[in-house]
Amino acid sequence: MSVGRKIFLLCCAFQLQSGVGNELVLRHTQKDATDYLTSVAWSPDGKYLAAGSDDENTYVYDVAVPFAPKLIRTLTDATDYVLTLAFSPDGKYLATGDEDDKIYVYDVANSFALIHTLTDATDYVLSVAFSPDSKYLAAGSEDDNTFVYDVTNSFALIHTLTDANDYVRSVAWSPDGKYLAAGDEDYNTFVYDVTNSFALIHTLTDATDYVAAVAFSPDSKYLATGDEDHNTFVYDIVTNSTSFVLIHTLTDATDYVRSIAWSPDGKYLATGEDDEKIYVYDVTNSFALIQTLTDPTDYVRSVAWSPDSKYLAAVDEDEKLYVYSLPPKCDHWCNAYTCSMARCEECNICGGVNAGQHCSSWCNVYTCWPPVGFCDGCDVCKSLEADTHCEPWCNHWTCWVRGGFCNGCVSCGGTPTTTLPWATPYSTEAAPPPAPPPAQTGKFVGK
Repeated sequence: MSVGRKIFLLCCAFQLQSGVGNELVLRHTQKDATDYLTSVAWSPDGKYLAAGSDDENTYVYDVAVPFAPKLIRTLTDATDYVLTLAFSPDGKYLATGDEDDKIYVYDVANSFALIHTLTDATDYVLSVAFSPDSKYLAAGSEDDNTFVYDVTNSFALIHTLTDANDYVRSVAWSPDGKYLAAGDEDYNTFVYDVTNSFALIHTLTDATDYVAAVAFSPDSKYLATGDEDHNTFVYDIVTNSTSFVLIHTLTDATDYVRSIAWSPDGKYLATGEDDEKIYVYDVTNSFALIQTLTDPTDYVRSVAWSPDSKYLAAVDEDEKLYVYSLPPKCDHWCNAYTCSMARCEECNICGGVNAGQHCSSWCNVYTCWPPVGFCDGCDVCKSLEADTHCEPWCNHWTCWVRGGFCNGCVSCGGTPTTTLPWATPYSTEAAPPPAPPPAQTGKFVGK
């Protein structure tokens, strides 16, 4: 077993707007695992990020600040490589599968306590996935079977699907609950009708090598599959029909497509490859390639979007955690003062650059002090009234009393304007608000 492998967390507030750049920038690097990172998943509430490793551990991170994950649990129950993991959509469970042919089920609310060990597989467990209603758990195995468990009945085994002729490498449920898809090493993708006792209704044969990744779009209109022949296939699930029509073959990868993930808002598709790259496609623009991330230095094993579609996590076979975000996005309150001081972690204007400096140097003294709203993600005010921060405070005060704009601002072009929402309510002769005493980190200031 090799030592020291890499986990990537790529953060991106993908709000692609006219005139606003969408290139990701490196924010942070980190390493915790001591062997390949094989899988990654977010909890449905966005609080946790889990990563499985060939060091036989599952790492659980607190991602209250998504670009600064904090390791809070190391699950050590597996007795061989952890190859796959998934959270249940209701947030109750985390399931992992390992090369010792076992599935481990953890109780999230009970400090990730182990509550079940499922031993039906007779070879490596390569993929696990919960149904959208959290009632079922599916698992694909190197014994060529897909197992379906009833979560509501103590994870009792209720179906063993035996159609595959080789390793079942990936399983996925459609969000509408109608279909279960399974990709195998015999180049096939099997589609089962969940509502008809998991009857096989389609065998998709377009792949020309192992099918390692399958994923449905959040609206259940598309199915994407990835194979070892460098292709990503996109199928249109015809409305009011059970037809799966191939509409796109994405050929940008130059090696094995290992992982596929749709952003929950349905706008983007990300793929992780053995060519050490992550490809991001614009679903709304006929799956046009919009970015290729080249920072990984080894195979990208898994990619996953956060529930709010603002962040993308990925893991590879090297030794570091990388954190990316979009560059600052200027809008109607980004000005010379706020840009020089730092920015809000979740600000929809600047994308969160220098958030740590913001909360200590800017948020504590000004935005948390008057009773008008608070920064989302601020370590002082803990997101109280976060939604009111940018409108009543930043727009009316920081842009007006300080004046000036960011050099290169794509909204104002660096020139003051009187057409923005904050420009008219106050006289230019009025004095800025008095500065309060410096706030103590971790305490709420004001009110």
